[in-house]
Amino acid sequence: MKKLIYIIIVICTLNNAKAQNATASHNADLKNKTKAVSLKSYHSNNNYLEGAPVENNTFYKSSSGSRLGGSDVGTTSYDLNTNAAAPNRLLVYPDNTVSAVWTGSTNTTAARPDRGTFFNNYDGANWGPAPDTRIESYRAGFPAIINVGDHEMYFAHDGNNNIVIFENDAKGSTNWTENANSLMLHGAWPRAACAEGSNIIHLLAANDDAANKNEYMFYYRSSDGGASWDIINYRLPGIDTLGGYNIMGAECYVMRAIGSNVYIAAGESINDLAVWKSNSNGDIGSWTRTRIIEWPQPNFDGNTISDITGDGVADTITSQDGNIAFAIDNDGMMHVWSGVTNILDVTPDDKTWSYFPGVAGMWYWNESFGADSVQYLDFTLVDWDEDGNPFA
Repeated sequence: MKKLIYIIIVICTLNNAKAQNATASHNADLKNKTKAVSLKSYHSNNNYLEGAPVENNTFYKSSSGSRLGGSDVGTTSYDLNTNAAAPNRLLVYPDNTVSAVWTGSTNTTAARPDRGTFFNNYDGANWGPAPDTRIESYRAGFPAIINVGDHEMYFAHDGNNNIVIFENDAKGSTNWTENANSLMLHGAWPRAACAEGSNIIHLLAANDDAANKNEYMFYYRSSDGGASWDIINYRLPGIDTLGGYNIMGAECYVMRAIGSNVYIAAGESINDLAVWKSNSNGDIGSWTRTRIIEWPQPNFDGNTISDITGDGVADTITSQDGNIAFAIDNDGMMHVWSGVTNILDVTPDDKTWSYFPGVAGMWYWNESFGADSVQYLDFTLVDWDEDGNPFA
């Protein structure tokens, strides 16, 4: 009898050890599939998202460039050209000329002290010489370029989270001068739009709301081509704690302007994805909001666990990842795409949460769908550089 009891104890011990090892293995695998995001990364006075670029300081990744085709317009050692949704980096004109900007650097230290805006132009036949120096005399980055009348302007941010504004003297010109209002507007990661034939400039940027100690996307407007700004630090309808937005961080917003209509799509992975439209050039009071995807835990900021069932256990929440693509068709209808991700927060009061970069899928919406209605597009991850790892 004692022998039988001993055998049972051994079997139970082995099974328990096996279960513990399986749990440890699962947790390790889960850790590898998630990445932690800090709330600090969404505050404009912090350089968390300004850190050293990837690829171990190499200048570029060349494995797939030849397969994609196209032309080399320049290089950069600063690989983090956007944190989420892409800004306007290209202007393509009816006469087949093209202007391009990007965050450039030739330095390979983590600080990238020479970081700034690089510019090149295609004259219809050839690209200009690849630039190796920035336009600004100081460190800047994350530019967005627009056409305003007979010339071009770009908006970026400096190291103090002020909006950098430069303009050239003609489209495609390399003769850039700093606008008188440069560094006067506070914010980071700007997005700009200007309707064809108009001199009304629309601008979005992440900015600190000092009164509420939160960060939100703010709207700015110039009605005279950037000579002055008649709307500053305006929060669009619904972007507040009453609307469930505790923060709206870097580069989770896109914008278009056509005629007197201004279109915006915006949403962090931890708040609602929505679109806003003004048919009156962005006038205060003219904006309407349509929610596309509802985030189920209002005012989430990483200080509470992701519990949407109310049972005290963290839930994995399917959301959108803030990498928004946006188009307006010939009928003026908005089309929105965003990646799918999962959000998980198991630890309260640490201002962090985790997301799953290995989740594959896409959300799609257009105005005919109505509010709170999206289409899920499933797809398989592609190993673009053919190294056997689709996550790399």
